[in-house]
Amino acid sequence: MEFQHTLQHSLTLSGYGIHSGQAVSITLHPAPPQHGYRFKRSDLPDLPVFKADADYVTNTQRNTSLSYQGNSVQTIEHVLAALAGLGVDNVLIELDAPEAPILDGSAAPFVAAILEVGIETQNAPRDYFQFTEHFYFKHEATNAEYIVTPADDYCLTAMLDYPNTPIGKQYATYNAADNNFADAIAPARTFCLWQEIETLLQHQLIKGGDWTNALVIAQPDTPQTDLDRLAAAIGKPSGSISPQGYLLPNQPRYDNEPARHKLLDLMGDTALVGTALKARIFANRPGHTANAAFARALKAYIKNNAPTSHTQIRPQSADCL
Repeated sequence: MEFQHTLQHSLTLSGYGIHSGQAVSITLHPAPPQHGYRFKRSDLPDLPVFKADADYVTNTQRNTSLSYQGNSVQTIEHVLAALAGLGVDNVLIELDAPEAPILDGSAAPFVAAILEVGIETQNAPRDYFQFTEHFYFKHEATNAEYIVTPADDYCLTAMLDYPNTPIGKQYATYNAADNNFADAIAPARTFCLWQEIETLLQHQLIKGGDWTNALVIAQPDTPQTDLDRLAAAIGKPSGSISPQGYLLPNQPRYDNEPARHKLLDLMGDTALVGTALKARIFANRPGHTANAAFARALKAYIKNNAPTSHTQIRPQSADCL
C-alpha cells in the first residue's frame, strides 16, 4: 500500500519574484492527510488559505497564477513540481508576497530544502487516479497536444520544437519508477529567447530576471549592440553568445535543458488536478496556458469516471517512449 507523505519540519526559502521583482519568503509547512497543496498569503490581513486547484488558474503569461476570492499567488509551478516530484502530498505553502521566489530558475533549491528537512510517511493511503483508457486533449489556441495512456506508474514525455533557434527539436522523459527527479528534472531552469526579452519588459514581466535565474538563448550571430541594448534595459551587465547559442556566462546543465524544464512545468501544472495520477502523459508543445486547460480537462474527466482508489504500486522499468 502506498501512503501519503508530508514534511517532517517546516522550511523557509527567500528570494525575488521573477516577474514582480518583489522580495518574498516562502515557507512550506507539514500538513495532515487529505490536506493536499494549499496556499496561504501571510501578508494579507485575513491570512487567506486556498487550494492549489486547476479551476483557480487566472493567469498563464509565462507562469501559472491562481486566484481565489480576490487573493492570488503567482509563479507557483516550480514549488508544486518539487513537491509532486518527491511524492509529497500534503503541504501548506505560505507566502509573504504575491509571487513565489524564482531562486535559480529551477526546482532544485526547493528539492534540496525538502530533502534536508525530511519527508514523513503518514498513516493514510495515497489517493490516485489510474487511467484504464486513452485520453486525448488538444489546446486549439496554442496547438498543444496531450495524450494520456494507461500505466502502472507516473510517466511524462515533453516534446518541443523551436524552429530557427538554437533550441530546435527536443524531448525529455521522466518515469517516477526511476526515482531520479532530483537529479534529472529538478535542476532544469526556465528559459527564454533573447528576442522575447523586450516584449516581456513591455508587459511588465521579468522585473526580477537576470542571468542567474534563467537560461537565455539567442542566435550566435546576434549583434553585440543588440545584446548591450537589452542588457541595459533590464539593468544587467551585457554578455556574449556561445557558439551553441547560450548567453554567457550561463551554460546549459543538460543538452536538452529547455525540454526538461517544459516537463518540470508540466509536472507543476498537472499537480493542480488535485490527485496523483497513474498514467503516461505525452505532451507536444506544452506551455502554461495549454497545461492549465489540460489540467482542468483531466480534473473533469476524473470527476466523471472511476473514483480514486488505493492500490499497490507496481513500478515499471519500461521506457516512457
